Amino acid sequence: MINESTCNPTLIEAGRSIRLEDGVGTEITSVNGTVWITQEGDPRDVILSSGQSFTIDRDGLTLVVALEQPAFAQIMASGDRATFDLLAVAGVLGKRPCNPEPNVRELVAGY
Repeated sequence: MINESTCNPTLIEAGRSIRLEDGVGTEITSVNGTVWITQEGDPRDVILSSGQSFTIDRDGLTLVVALEQPAFAQIMASGDRATFDLLAVAGVLGKRPCNPEPNVRELVAGY
């Protein structure tokens, strides 16, 4: 398991998406804003509001989309090294644990 400490929320522009391939075990938390998550082969639509989390439970393509306005999401790998490396290369990786909570006002002000 990967277990490193830093906190790096990712900005997702409104209507844009982050594509994650084979990210089973990766946890996504909406830090600020609303995000929609859909997984390949999964009929569910997952909608996260600020403070809510979801863990990817299957491999394949997962899309994380900001709804209506920009959102900040914490994306934390908790799987194998290959998953960690893929997320790091994509530039969307936050590493567990993420404490203290990021200052959302500063993040939004810097946007």
